[in-house]
Amino acid sequence: MKKFYLSVFLLLALLSHGCSLQSAPLIGGFFPSETPTVTLTFTPTFTPIPTSTETPTRTPSPIPTDTPTITPTPGPFSFSEDFSQPDALSQFTCDQCRVEDGRLLFGPFAPQDNLGEQFSVVICEACGEHTYYRTSVDVTYVDGPTDRFYGMIGLTTVGSEQLNRLLYFGISTWQVYTIRDYDYGKGILNELQSDLSGFIYPTRATNHLVIEVKPSAQPDFVDVYFTVNNGLMYVLYLQPVKPTYAGLGMSFHSMTVAYDNFVYEEIEVK
Repeated sequence: MKKFYLSVFLLLALLSHGCSLQSAPLIGGFFPSETPTVTLTFTPTFTPIPTSTETPTRTPSPIPTDTPTITPTPGPFSFSEDFSQPDALSQFTCDQCRVEDGRLLFGPFAPQDNLGEQFSVVICEACGEHTYYRTSVDVTYVDGPTDRFYGMIGLTTVGSEQLNRLLYFGISTWQVYTIRDYDYGKGILNELQSDLSGFIYPTRATNHLVIEVKPSAQPDFVDVYFTVNNGLMYVLYLQPVKPTYAGLGMSFHSMTVAYDNFVYEEIEVK
């Protein structure tokens, strides 16, 4: 009962002193504080006034000059003949030749007194003389005896009125080949190689012959390669280097053969 009276007394005492609740301190957040006034600050932005854009100046294109004329650089010489034209013989020196059915028919020749030396050739005048070259031809037996040779010549030198020297690469219908060195100046016929070869097609089949005159491993010399149907038959080494002719050749007489697709290519050495 004393506690109740004490509480009433304290309340009356407070009222008698005129205390205001609004002036009492805020305890524990029971009463909200005054809401602060917010002042808006305006920061003006500056937008630059666009200046005038310069008109681009067109750069004139250069006036094209005349294109210089290309001067062809002389390259290695080449010549080919498929005997499809009647005037094909104008490129060769031949005593007993004719063009027929797109082929050069060579022979037959009449027998001569000295049969051991009878040998007929066709020199390619259009090919001229070169130091290094590759020449090839397709050759087919046509008619006559079958025990003799027909083929190509290379490393051929010619005097004022006659042959000086040549190499002969001949084959027969019996699949035999021969490689001979005719030295007319010394009156010597030297058979370098002769043998039977499976690379040679028999009878009337067409064979592809190649003679190549290439630089030797030693200066001032050439090596000569003899090939039939991609089979290398023989190499003659260390021959004196000089420009020579090439062409076609046939041993003995009374035989006719056909040549086609003659090709001559100079080998360029740098």
